[in-house]
Amino acid sequence: MTLIGTASLRNSSNVHVDGILDISATADGLYDLLGIPGGTSVAVLAGNGSILLGARNLTLNEGGSDFAGQISGTGKLIFQQGTSALTGESTYSGGTDIIDARLNTGNAKALGSGTVTMQGNATLDLNGNGQTIAGLSNAGTIKFGTKAGTTLTVAGNYTGNGVIVLNTVLGGDGSPTDRLVITGDTSGSSTLQVNNLKGEGAPTVEGIKIIDVAGSSDGTFSLNGDYEIQGEQAIVAGAYAYQLHKNGKADTTDGDWYLRSTLKPKAADPITPPTSTKPLYQAGAPLYEAYPQVLQALNGLSSLQQRVGDRYWVAQGSDGTIDTEGYGLGATLTWYGNSGTYVDGQVQANWFDSNLSSVTAERGMSDGNKGLGFTVGLETGKRFAAAPNWTLTPQAQLIYSSVDFNSFNDTFGVRVSLKDGDSLNGRLGLSADYHESWQAANGLVSSANVYGIVNLYYEFLDGARTDLAGTGLGIRNERFWGGVGLGNTYSWFGGKYSLYGEGLLKTSLAHPSDSFGENGTVGFKVSF
Repeated sequence: MTLIGTASLRNSSNVHVDGILDISATADGLYDLLGIPGGTSVAVLAGNGSILLGARNLTLNEGGSDFAGQISGTGKLIFQQGTSALTGESTYSGGTDIIDARLNTGNAKALGSGTVTMQGNATLDLNGNGQTIAGLSNAGTIKFGTKAGTTLTVAGNYTGNGVIVLNTVLGGDGSPTDRLVITGDTSGSSTLQVNNLKGEGAPTVEGIKIIDVAGSSDGTFSLNGDYEIQGEQAIVAGAYAYQLHKNGKADTTDGDWYLRSTLKPKAADPITPPTSTKPLYQAGAPLYEAYPQVLQALNGLSSLQQRVGDRYWVAQGSDGTIDTEGYGLGATLTWYGNSGTYVDGQVQANWFDSNLSSVTAERGMSDGNKGLGFTVGLETGKRFAAAPNWTLTPQAQLIYSSVDFNSFNDTFGVRVSLKDGDSLNGRLGLSADYHESWQAANGLVSSANVYGIVNLYYEFLDGARTDLAGTGLGIRNERFWGGVGLGNTYSWFGGKYSLYGEGLLKTSLAHPSDSFGENGTVGFKVSF
């Protein structure tokens, strides 16, 4: 239906328009429902004129409406289905019902001043236009738009049974964010979906307030995040993970809701709620922190007694798995003196291929990451006869190792790179060896060598560090370590074949219960 000229429907009754109602061509742009007893319904509403609802309701049955005019009165707008838009300033106070439709706003006063009621299939998209409404019953989906900083003010009560999608630049406490402000009470349950707009993450104290409740805060809000930690959902921004917290830290009973990048404290006395200031890093952080250390362990050199095949098993605790395949090329040069003195030099290059997976996030973080390692070492010692078949060998070793890996973006899109992968490790050791040899039935000599060793280690550098979206992560192992080991070598066929192995336990001397490790080597040697 098209109204042209100075058209008016004042004092009409039982008006039902199934077509398009275009009031843009009327002289004064007036569509008056004051005299219609039960209101009316139309298919599509367009134009930029004025609609006087009076106390009547106007129902839009189909999508495609795009009304830029003003709607006034105490009546209600009902959006039945399809997609519609209100882009003008309106003052109607009867409220807005969204049934099975999507409503987009293009003005900060598009919704009038009444209560908004949304059914299960309803969507309200603010498109960055803040609104003030009398109340909100949300069983559908509310979207704030595509930028952060929009405020939806509910000057009354909020009842939740739907979804709220808002935008935040995830960083520190003052980060730009959309916000739901409720001057009344809250009830029901709502799910929050937070879109991070290029926030790189940062430590928080009070947190980023996204829901402000002035009245009774009985409603619950739950976060739809990237993964779950400590039984709660978390979303990732750079090196950090954010969780939803009820109540502030300065005011622990304010009833507001915050995003914080700090660990949730363990439950304690409810009268004095506990607080936590420990940063909550994203699920990949422990892996990325340990990754260069794992490469360093695989890049290490053995002692002269250990060395044959350079195959190690390294145990290091983490919140995931680092599966690394390594290929190496090395050279050794050893000098033996007549008095039992020896000098052993080694140089080695390694190539690594690693897959990183997080147990916490239940997903792979990076596949096929390439790495490179270089190591050079020098060892010297002297063997002393102690008793028949027994010798003691004091020894010293210095090893420089450097590793690197290709920078990558993890599954959350966060950039991971290596800042420092160098190590300079010194070792002082003393081994006690028992050696026995005999002539086998074939006339060739066989032998067995069993030894125990004690070592002191010192790390001269500050440990490896990884950069996670601008945040440095590093594991600096304790500088002083001690270790004990047992080994055995068995040779036969005149020494042509040898089988050997060693097990070694290491622990920090400063904190033995917190820092410890074990590794083992096995080897088979054929001499030509």
